[in-house]
Amino acid sequence: MWSHSGFMNISVIPRPVFCSMVTYRWIARLFLHSIEARAAGLRSHRIKVAQCIAFTAHFNGVAVYLLIGLLNPHGLGIVLTSALAASMGGTSGLLWMMRLLEKTRDVPGPGLHFARSWVWIIVAARVTATYAAVLGPTV
Repeated sequence: MWSHSGFMNISVIPRPVFCSMVTYRWIARLFLHSIEARAAGLRSHRIKVAQCIAFTAHFNGVAVYLLIGLLNPHGLGIVLTSALAASMGGTSGLLWMMRLLEKTRDVPGPGLHFARSWVWIIVAARVTATYAAVLGPTV
């Protein structure tokens, strides 16, 4: 898979895997482009704020997957080796893509701000509870 020059030889990667890699990278860049204008602040500070928000979203998703996985009658092992691993891998772009934001750009404006809304918190809790009740006990 690796050539003598140290670069990956893409001719040995199966086409579906290669297409998935390219698509994942493209979607991450598309999301990054859409969030870049909203990540206001001065230079590297805006990147730190965006990384903090992305980490919070990723960590909360992992925590929810893990808690719902506790309901699985086949044990936590199947959740850790399949569902949680796939979920963490799929959303890992949240962790690495913010470092691709333009570091020298200053963006004026209010920036990313998420006001606490109890209505959305209750809706999210109910959707999560429904998801856990329906899919938590299944394989």
